[in-house]
Amino acid sequence: MFAPFDFDDLTGIISFTDFVPEEQLQFPQGATHFSMQSAVLHLDFETEESEIAYSELVNLPISLVPNSTVLTPSSVPTGDGVQLFLLMLSFYQEVNNVQYSLKNETFNVLTVIEVL
Repeated sequence: MFAPFDFDDLTGIISFTDFVPEEQLQFPQGATHFSMQSAVLHLDFETEESEIAYSELVNLPISLVPNSTVLTPSSVPTGDGVQLFLLMLSFYQEVNNVQYSLKNETFNVLTVIEVL
């Protein structure tokens, strides 16, 4: 992904403005759509406790149409340990109005945005 984004570590919100998927996203051949979802993971290595909160899944066509997307997690888990802010991308091919995952999801990406 080559699109600039804003990230707020207090709320976990990731915002994309004027994001043009066909120009700012490296996607596998045959992909017609992709989805984005963010997550905030609280992980305490000492107590082995964890909690995760997800944003809504946003599904978009791979096109030259600019869009603005905001990924807002349902909450921001806190406590001792670390917080991981994550972004997931999944790719699909639409056939007869049905979206299918590409190659059994081998092209999906999970990236760490920030560790606190």
